[in-house]
Amino acid sequence: MQLLPFSQISAKDEFLNIKLATRNDSRDAHHIPPQLMGTMPEGYRLPR
Repeated sequence: MQLLPFSQISAKDEFLNIKLATRNDSRDAHHIPPQLMGTMPEGYRLPR
């Protein structure tokens, strides 16, 4: 178990948000469907 300061925890959360936003911006700028990029659209749920 490793204890992390609060600043590192929030930095990891912020990195994930930036990464997702960059992915979506790149996809939208080039008009590429998510399936061709190998990603799932946001809010997509697998059928049961």
